[in-house]
Amino acid sequence: MKVKSRTLKAGSEASAAAEPVLTSDPPTRLLETPLGAISVAEEGRTGAPAVLCLHGIPGSARDFRYLGPPLAERLRVVRVEMPGFGSSAVGQVATLPGWAEVVIAVADALGLGRFALLGHSFGGGAALLAGALAGERLAGLVLLASMGGRRHRGFLLPCRVYAVAGDLARNPFAWRPAAMLARFAYRTNGLRPPIDDADLILHMRLLGSVEFERLTAAARRVTAPALVVHAADDRLVESDIARALSRELLHGSYVELDSGGHHLNRTRPGEVTAAVFDLLALGQ
Repeated sequence: MKVKSRTLKAGSEASAAAEPVLTSDPPTRLLETPLGAISVAEEGRTGAPAVLCLHGIPGSARDFRYLGPPLAERLRVVRVEMPGFGSSAVGQVATLPGWAEVVIAVADALGLGRFALLGHSFGGGAALLAGALAGERLAGLVLLASMGGRRHRGFLLPCRVYAVAGDLARNPFAWRPAAMLARFAYRTNGLRPPIDDADLILHMRLLGSVEFERLTAAARRVTAPALVVHAADDRLVESDIARALSRELLHGSYVELDSGGHHLNRTRPGEVTAAVFDLLALGQ
């Protein structure tokens, strides 16, 4: 299908019209779900259309402290902290498909009949899978610097290697060199590696659970309006992966920013918010 695509530059009309950047860190609370107690932070009006925001790894609700305030002007913003991240306990969920099930469980616990999903990076993969599960309940899907249908440069090694690294945690002698290699990979990507071994093991298991073909299949099952937002200077995910992902979506559109790196939720909140409101047909 033909995908609507546009490019925004720093200093463009959209950027110039943006309000001064505000930040917020609403308090988290634990929400009881069949998959355990999940931490969420909310802002905006309770009766407004809801958007569930999904962080990457490493990540937490604070990943949306720049994007939350402008979105909350017209949306009920729910920042979800996945098991083992933020204030959510580790629990039994340690796979990307498990994250998608957590998202649906959170929506159910909040009593949301319809909702939009916004996922950043690894959370974009969870949003894709959850969007396919949600069916007609999904009002819209927004993917920021998201994983796509093939391994990107942020995955320095094949997913199977990360899975093996997570399994090596059972052997202290084998785990030491594996942990050193994993932390080196984080630093190579410009990310701060987890200090605690338990956190690093969780990350390895999550990365090892990714099946890129499954993400492509999920994209093809999403029937709601969908938006892929990417930056040309993203160091972790190539732009051609993002464009290809937008083409797999039935009602996909693509916005490429000339700059902003991998963390568009922090660097370009004004442009992202405008694109989200346009996708969800929320008047300015």
